[in-house]
Amino acid sequence: MSNPVRVPREFLSNDVEVREVFDKAALEDMQKDVETLKKVKGLREVNDAKDAHNGKKFANSAKDRQDARRTLKKLTEAELESDAAMQQRMKDLSVEDAKRAAGWEEDFEDPQPSLTCVLEFLVDSVKKVRAEVCGVCGKPVLDADPTSYAKKEQKKAGEETMAQKKARRAAAQAVKDKRPCRVHCGHFYHAKCLEDYMLEPPFGHTCAVAGCDRPVFYPGYNDDKKVLEMNYNNLQARKREVEDAVDMFNM
Repeated sequence: MSNPVRVPREFLSNDVEVREVFDKAALEDMQKDVETLKKVKGLREVNDAKDAHNGKKFANSAKDRQDARRTLKKLTEAELESDAAMQQRMKDLSVEDAKRAAGWEEDFEDPQPSLTCVLEFLVDSVKKVRAEVCGVCGKPVLDADPTSYAKKEQKKAGEETMAQKKARRAAAQAVKDKRPCRVHCGHFYHAKCLEDYMLEPPFGHTCAVAGCDRPVFYPGYNDDKKVLEMNYNNLQARKREVEDAVDMFNM
């Protein structure tokens, strides 16, 4: 339920029973279906009826049979659209029932046609970041020096040594590592802290901020425990292979 990209599975699973409502509207729909079936039967009889004295000759003219087929096609298309709309309506009712049963509450108010609400939200959100601390390391998510986030100068061909290249790459990586990331529950983490927190066992962490027990989700990281565990095991296996190769050449 913490994943904002997907609708919770229990709201759209096959286990959710479709609500069955039998009221005046349902009774009217049943009566309408009976009348429609009678019309369909009559139209088919017009198209298929044979002459009583000649079994190979149609009882109605070609024009009457063509009109019957056209009317039958329109009637069938209209009924299909009506049935699809009814199925969608019943599915929506089932989803609403599942939400109420799970205690789902919408965390937003009705939309308002005003930019003031958007600007107030953005201003409050940005101001609040200054007081946020990383849920893992406990340090402020924003550096006190705003210039530390400035884009580093790109390398110039032939003008830097290997040590300078390593230093430039390390500085760029440091900027990426301390980039603030907001997870779905609303708390902030440093990019590196969040990566280690989500990609190292045990998997399936809840938010590390005190008082928040919601699952941690962030776009770009898989939220499936089995996939995270498999990726971690594959990475460790590659590291062991590299260490074995290094040990073999150092012998």
